[in-house]
Amino acid sequence: MKSSLFTKEEILYTYRKVKRELYNEKEYIILEDIVQFEENLFENIDYLFDLLNGGSDELLNIFLDNINHIGTSNFIFKKVKFASTGNFKVKKTIENLNRKLFNFDSNEKADSIEFRYISHISIFFQIIGGLWINRIGYKLDKCFPENVYGCRLKKFDDELDLPYYKQNHSLYKPYFNDYRKWQNDLFDKIESLENKDIVVITSDLKKYYHLIEIEYLQKKVETLIELNIKDLTKQDKFLNDLVFTMLKKFNEANNADYKDFYDGENINFKNFGLPLTLNVSRVLANIYLLDFDKDVIQNVRPIYYGRYVDDMIIAVEYNSEKDNLEFEKVISSLKEFKLDKKGELKNLKGKSFKLSFNSDKENIFLFNNTKDKVELNNLRKSINKSSSEWKFLPDTSEYDENSDLDLFQSINKQCDEVNSLRKSEGLILKRNKFIKEILSFESDIKNYEKPVWQIRLNNFLNITYDFIYDIQNFIDLNKYVPRIFGLIIHSSNDELIKKYFAELNLVFGVLEKNTKKENNNKFKKAKDFVYRKIYENLICSNCLYKVDSKYALELLSYEIHYNENFEYNVKRYFNTDLHSIPFKNCYFKYEEYAKYISSNLQEAGFEDLTNIFFNENLKNFISSNIQSTNCGCEEGNCDDYCHKIFESTGFYFFTRRITLLELSVAFKNKVIFDQDNFSRLAKQYYHRFFINTNPKGDQYNRIDFIEAKSQNNPKVCNTHFLTRNESFDARIRQLIEPDKSRFDRLKKIVNNLIRNSNDIDYVVFHELALPRHLYVQIAEKLGFVGINLISGLEYKINESRKEVDNQLVYVLNTGNKTRGSIALYQSKMIGAVHENTEIFNLANFKIESLYKEKLIIKHNGFIFSGLVCNDLLDINNRCSLRGNIDALFVIAWNQDLETYQHLVKSASLDIHCFVSLCNNKSYGDTRIRAPYKDEWKRDMQKIHGGILDNFMISELPIYELRDYQSNNVPPNKPFKPFPTGFIISLERKRK
Repeated sequence: MKSSLFTKEEILYTYRKVKRELYNEKEYIILEDIVQFEENLFENIDYLFDLLNGGSDELLNIFLDNINHIGTSNFIFKKVKFASTGNFKVKKTIENLNRKLFNFDSNEKADSIEFRYISHISIFFQIIGGLWINRIGYKLDKCFPENVYGCRLKKFDDELDLPYYKQNHSLYKPYFNDYRKWQNDLFDKIESLENKDIVVITSDLKKYYHLIEIEYLQKKVETLIELNIKDLTKQDKFLNDLVFTMLKKFNEANNADYKDFYDGENINFKNFGLPLTLNVSRVLANIYLLDFDKDVIQNVRPIYYGRYVDDMIIAVEYNSEKDNLEFEKVISSLKEFKLDKKGELKNLKGKSFKLSFNSDKENIFLFNNTKDKVELNNLRKSINKSSSEWKFLPDTSEYDENSDLDLFQSINKQCDEVNSLRKSEGLILKRNKFIKEILSFESDIKNYEKPVWQIRLNNFLNITYDFIYDIQNFIDLNKYVPRIFGLIIHSSNDELIKKYFAELNLVFGVLEKNTKKENNNKFKKAKDFVYRKIYENLICSNCLYKVDSKYALELLSYEIHYNENFEYNVKRYFNTDLHSIPFKNCYFKYEEYAKYISSNLQEAGFEDLTNIFFNENLKNFISSNIQSTNCGCEEGNCDDYCHKIFESTGFYFFTRRITLLELSVAFKNKVIFDQDNFSRLAKQYYHRFFINTNPKGDQYNRIDFIEAKSQNNPKVCNTHFLTRNESFDARIRQLIEPDKSRFDRLKKIVNNLIRNSNDIDYVVFHELALPRHLYVQIAEKLGFVGINLISGLEYKINESRKEVDNQLVYVLNTGNKTRGSIALYQSKMIGAVHENTEIFNLANFKIESLYKEKLIIKHNGFIFSGLVCNDLLDINNRCSLRGNIDALFVIAWNQDLETYQHLVKSASLDIHCFVSLCNNKSYGDTRIRAPYKDEWKRDMQKIHGGILDNFMISELPIYELRDYQSNNVPPNKPFKPFPTGFIISLERKRK
């Protein structure tokens, strides 16, 4: 057996993945564990390094004997049971409880309050689990059958010359895509079977994780390893044994806290259970049921079988005897497993194997694709609808008034009416709807000035108060309750804060009173966990430079003890990338955030980390491209070169990976002028792209997105969006946005663009249209649905130099095989006469172009260029484009409509291309002009006037134009003859 020692590099890369997974599950873990681990990062890594590489048996025994190195038990609230009120429906508020309109279920056999048993796992155990995944788990996951959908690991990429631990930025695939695919694959299968009756059964297993027998699981894993991993090393064997030893140690030390459950199942609590919140538990839980999957596939022979961890969908063809309308009869043909009359699933080869199906969550459907198309379509839509809602920009405008909003009605009603294959889907939808509201306000608080969201937030919190303190809702949504308190501190309303804390204490009092004495410890842990998470949310939601609500902290101090240096804790969480403001903002907003970076690493430490995750060249590339005038470090030359960003663990161990778009925003146009370094840096964040840059020898640079390929005519959308003059003035004078409708209107038009994404390839906004603090978020949302953005940005202001830059940005998808977008920048060369005067009069600024090189871009086979407003007036800018482009995009804020009307018409003919002019709606005349022979066809699009912001989509027949231009002597139609001296470029010429 070979030897393959663990390296510190492997451990550090694994920790980064583990940290990301933990952050994604932050509602169930204690974030302070991560902060403390990183404050002693190298001591902890060195300790783990010695332990894993066989430092000594004594060291290993000491490690295993310390339960804090493994983990402890914890509980959260799961369910609440009320006595039946018949047809009388009443909100489960404390007021109604005191009025005796409802009561808790007083069944002596069961507690009216049910708790979920989770775990507080040490970071050491999480890393060891991550190492197991990086060395063993991914190889086993590769062998799973296609019917296993949930909790799948990232795949190994053979094209990368990298070990698996370096290949991905996280361990598991995203949850939602696989969850949706699990159900959509069923519908695809049914729809492929014409006029056949199909029985679909959905079910899940009761308390699945807690009933997994560890010895049986270990044997199953060892068998899989023997069959599928031929290069197992001594260290891999040691690691596998260590994981299972730690699992057994955890159960022995903690499962006594859940002894009532195990006693009820007549099993020994020491032998069963995978800890919830342990990252490796998810892949191990999949392995436990692989034999069952095989038995179902081979012996039930279903039309469809899909398993999402412990949730199952089985579809079989209906027979006339109706004996397959019951779950136990459908799976009665199993050979290795049997379902008894109690609903217990037994493995005939493993006596200790004991699982139970949950009859309360069982659903049985009878579908016929020919007869039930409407119902099947409705079910499919209900599954996909909730996922599509996350595509949009968050919109809180409905909370301008609170008199006619009722969260009980808007959320609970949707859950009651949900069409679903699974009975638990209503609760999932309820949680998704509620967290969506919270996330919308969290986004507003980060992205807008307080006047935009202040009234709405207070209205939302007043409405939510009645909703969340309904006891049923409190239990259903208790993992999100701390997030509400993270919003409250921004309300500037001490009465509201006091009301929330007071009602929280009353709810806990009622729950404690109705908890059986033997469950008091569970209640205490669940209550303490909520308060602990509230404190963490206050830290993570607080702004970086002051305490948002001392009153909230004072009220919380009556319940838990915490470090009194709250502002210090806020910076600790920011510098470990656990704050709501991601540390990656330091990349592309360095001037703003540099002053909040505080070192939690020794100098030798961050040198080591830089060499592991980057290299000296990349360090210099980063340092020379992000500068600050107020970072406060001692180097003294930070205008040119700053290392401060390297001093925090949040830079290396990110919880939110910087996107390719954000990198291109941080390092503007480096993808063109320093592509080697930019590409290497992008690879460190797991981004790949393929772009050729070829300076043409004149004032234009050629950019070819070689992975972005299409044979279709591009569909171009011009927006007709109003930006008022007072918004222009406020930007120059750096005042708060005076147009209160602007951001809401912008969200609305962007969300409508997303709804029409199937008909749009490129969307264009006018000159100076998009706010600089929002355009990245807008571009990400549009890019996610395949829309490319061409737009003017608000002025880039350099206060110290009294300069502004008027920029055009192209945000373009990188291609079909590579995901992500890249931003390219082009500056307006010379300000318009009135523009120069206005910015000087308002704030003593002058226009200085930062990105003087203009671009010719080939993207999806479409070749285009762009100019900003009066740059179109310069004939030199136009003549270089003749024969080289399919379309010219001109963005404008222009009231001289007559002049530009003639310019656009002539440009269309002398460049001989499509010309799109997108103007501010204040003046209108947005249009697309084509060089057609027939006058009536030349204006493909023209927008003017109207009250509402709107947009128009046109398909540009670029291949028809190229075909025409490829003639030696052009035909009479459909276009005007190209001008004298016109030569079509080779890449546009039809072959």
